[in-house]
Amino acid sequence: MEAWKAEFVELLRSRDSDDWEEAYNLKANHVPSRVYRYRSLNAEHAWDNLKAQQEWLSKAGSFNDPFDSGPCFDRERMVRAKFEADLAATKMDASFNVVVVQRETEQERRERTETDSTRLREGLQDRVRACCFSETLASVAMWAHYADCHRGICIEYPTDAPTFSKTFARELHPVIYGARRFDITDWLLSKDKSPGYTVAQAKLVAMHKAPDWAYEKEWRFIFPSTNLEWAVLNVPGPTAIYLGCRINPEHVERLNVLLPDVPLRRMRLAHRTYQMDVVE
Repeated sequence: MEAWKAEFVELLRSRDSDDWEEAYNLKANHVPSRVYRYRSLNAEHAWDNLKAQQEWLSKAGSFNDPFDSGPCFDRERMVRAKFEADLAATKMDASFNVVVVQRETEQERRERTETDSTRLREGLQDRVRACCFSETLASVAMWAHYADCHRGICIEYPTDAPTFSKTFARELHPVIYGARRFDITDWLLSKDKSPGYTVAQAKLVAMHKAPDWAYEKEWRFIFPSTNLEWAVLNVPGPTAIYLGCRINPEHVERLNVLLPDVPLRRMRLAHRTYQMDVVE
């Protein structure tokens, strides 16, 4: 992990709102000037979103990664803290703690941990909404996975334009790729469940993904919500739209009519390598 990302995560972990502000000031120096959104054009709502300058905020539970926005926790710490609280309330000897914890067999502990982990993951996945962008527009795999096998488009959004884009850029979070899921034990054990602290932890959970996804070079607009059935994100006007190498000519004509002031640039396959470049 890059040093600035590690510092950003630690600042956002804090319970101090001043640290959160410092985290976002730090991040502001590293947000790419352009981010990219791969899209299929098969559904009519894709065209509606282009016209309205909006993107859909999807529930994390609907993403193609079953681990998405799924944290982990230290159950041993959770069990011990619960027993210590109970013992303190009843003024029993702390040695009783060890005896009771040991009564739970390894199989029972494993099953309970799996159940609790699933409930926690699914609960967060139902509440966290995100819109995903990338630092790169030339990923062959992403064109295949998210842009209808190269028949769709890749939209270029600015993050360095005045006013509106600054708000958009502030809420873009870098995805951290690593082998371990984000641990929220400290938050679960904390008595501080204030909205600001809770939102910060939810964003941290949604920022962490497995290294298998590192090729996506992802930045996310993350919106933790408990009661929205649907949500859209207002986005800056695109600075360019890149056309897949297999795009339908009728879609190109429709794009020209819908967005006459936005440059359309076609992607092409390199002659000697497994790469793509832009036809200027």
